Amino acid sequence: MDRENKLAQRQRSSACSKPAATQRNSGQAGPIYIEPRNEPGNYDREVFLVLKEFEPTLSRGGDMAQDFLAPAAHDKALEETGEAAMRASLAKGMPHGFEVGYGLFSINGRMLGQGEPVRVKLGERVLFHVLNASATEIRSVALPGHTFRVVALDGNLVPTPAEVPVLWIGTAERVSAIVEMNHPGVWVMGDLADDDRDHGMGIVVEYAGRTGKPRWSAPKPSKWDYTRFGKPGTAAAMPDETIEMIFEKNNAALDGFNQWTINGTPFSMETMEPKLPIRQGRRYRLHMRNASDDIHPVHLHRHRLRVDRDRRESHGWRAQGRCDAGRLSGGGGGLHSRQSRAHTVPLPPATAHGLRFHGVVRLCVKAAYIRCKTMARKKLKWQNIDADDLPAEVKRSFNAMVEAEATFKADLEKLLKTSLDRLARASRT
Repeated sequence: MDRENKLAQRQRSSACSKPAATQRNSGQAGPIYIEPRNEPGNYDREVFLVLKEFEPTLSRGGDMAQDFLAPAAHDKALEETGEAAMRASLAKGMPHGFEVGYGLFSINGRMLGQGEPVRVKLGERVLFHVLNASATEIRSVALPGHTFRVVALDGNLVPTPAEVPVLWIGTAERVSAIVEMNHPGVWVMGDLADDDRDHGMGIVVEYAGRTGKPRWSAPKPSKWDYTRFGKPGTAAAMPDETIEMIFEKNNAALDGFNQWTINGTPFSMETMEPKLPIRQGRRYRLHMRNASDDIHPVHLHRHRLRVDRDRRESHGWRAQGRCDAGRLSGGGGGLHSRQSRAHTVPLPPATAHGLRFHGVVRLCVKAAYIRCKTMARKKLKWQNIDADDLPAEVKRSFNAMVEAEATFKADLEKLLKTSLDRLARASRT
């Protein structure tokens, strides 16, 4: 077994955050890494990166880019279903539904250029654990002149480690990849989107003995294909039952916000009514079809998804791999790439493992990060939205978000002041 497989076999990564959505959106999220008692250490060093955005704003419409996914073919009939529903909504005079955007971005709580660089040496093999802590965004990560050897997804061993020029990481997804440091210089490791990178989504990688302004160069165009990490030719056990699921969007149906449905029914936090009758111990195949124009990360809590087939029978491709969450591409006839026709498998608890936290996330307390209510209202007005005109439920969420950010800032400032006072007393003694 090669050393990447040994590495991935022993690792398990996850994400933790405060329970309240307002706290997650304020940046209180981080990685949890669980390792066994015996650590093989088949790399020179490891680096944890947490990707997070701040300063949310609302805008109308705008399709999510999907050209990075492979295979790129869409189910035309399913795509037309979604587009017909959108045309009907617009014909009734409905606006495009609100979309969330962001003004500032960070890696490990720091905007590009504001934190310490990742310092490396020529010839090192660095294992990067990358967590996308966003609640809404799909992120990309590239390091000019280098490639990533993906060894694990969501903490699970990939059957076939593969090298890629760019990592594409879905909402709450985790990717573990080894990079061989063989291209000396001072580089910007960051998102492919120039605007997001310019507003913070990046980190400097600095080789020993190299100085100068960090450089960025875009990689050659490529596709993110989960099938590369699967094991071709593996036949999965037949399921006891197949559950059909179709994901659709009701444009601007909730006071201007989009409403999402599975099999025509939106999820209700009030009723929490079960919709899929299942029994413990049975094997289920989830046949998911996405009729919307957005990519949907899909997660079944405390379960993993095993890919057994591509969404197109005619492709003749079969692969198996496990992951915690997946992405449904817009207009797709099934789960895209690794998720298509997936069935769930149990996620065993890590009872024999120790728990540790790696890398304290450093937070930069600036006005740019934590905005007061006046600034939050101003950001809404830039999108032609008045905070006073928001629906009652949305207004309560908006106010809760602002209050949580203000509380977080105050608590963090107290913590920093206490730490500085302790350091000052220690230096005097």
